[in-house]
Amino acid sequence: MTRARAASAGPAPLVRFDRRLEPHVRVHHAMPGRTRLRLAPLTGHADLLEALARRLSARPGIVLVRDNAWSGALLVEHDPALSGEHIAALARDIWRRGLDPAAQSLDALHDWHALSANEVIAALDSAGGLSGAEANERLARIGENRLPTIPAVSGLKLVASQLQSAPVALLGASAALSLLTGGIGDAALTLGVIGLNAGIGAGTENWTQKLVRGLTRPADPDVAVLRDGAPASLPASRIAPGDWLILTPGTHVAADARLIEAAALFADESILTGESLAAEKHAGAA
Repeated sequence: MTRARAASAGPAPLVRFDRRLEPHVRVHHAMPGRTRLRLAPLTGHADLLEALARRLSARPGIVLVRDNAWSGALLVEHDPALSGEHIAALARDIWRRGLDPAAQSLDALHDWHALSANEVIAALDSAGGLSGAEANERLARIGENRLPTIPAVSGLKLVASQLQSAPVALLGASAALSLLTGGIGDAALTLGVIGLNAGIGAGTENWTQKLVRGLTRPADPDVAVLRDGAPASLPASRIAPGDWLILTPGTHVAADARLIEAAALFADESILTGESLAAEKHAGAA
C-alpha cells in the first residue's frame, strides 16, 4: 500500500504575528490585488528570496509572486480581498518557519529502493502523508506530476537525420566518384541503397515517436490518495513528492513510489516491459 495527495485552495490561513520580523518585511506599496513587499535583509540573497517567493506563491489567494534580489523586493499578485498587511503577515510567517533553500530541495538523488520505508518517509518529511498546503508548495516548486510533451518531428527532418552519418557520407562519396568515372549504374545503385536505408530508418523513427507520444498523451485519471490524514480522490497530476498513494485492485499507479505496506500486490507492467504476466511487488528494501 502506498498513498498520495494534492492540495486544494481554501480560505486564507491564520498567521501568527511576529513582531521581530515586522521591520524586515514591510509593505512598500499596496493596491487591490497587488502588493509590493520590501525585505531589506534579503537584498542580494537571491536563493533565500526565491525560496520565500516559492513558498508564498503556494499560499491560498496568491496568484503570482515575482522576486527581485537586487532590491530585496517581492511583487505579489493576489486575491483583491486580501490586504497588503495580510500578504506581509504571510511572508513573515514563512520566514519565521525558515528559508534554508537546501532544506527545501526534493531533487536530490536517492536509491529509494534500497532505503527502508521509514527512511524514505523521513527523507520526504511525509509522516502520514502531506498536508494540502505542503503539497501545493511542492507542486509550485517542481511542477505537476506529468510526463513532458514530446513535439512531433517532420518527415523531412527524419529523413535528413538518417543521412547524417559517416557510412552514408562514404556511400555518397562513392556514388559521386562513380559518376565522375562514368559508372552511372553503380552510382544509381549506391544512391538507391542510401535512399532505401533513409526511408526505412525514417519510417522506424516515426513509428517509435508516435508510440512514445501515445504513452505521454495527456491523461489525468483520478487516483486514491491520503490527503490531510483522510482518503481522497484526486487527479494524478496533483500528486507531489511525499504524497501517499492508496493502491487497490484495478487502480493506476500514478507516480514512481516506494511501497510502505503491501499484501499480495501484483502490478501490470506490460506497457513498459512487454511482459504478459503481472510482477509481484514487496514493501521491503531491495
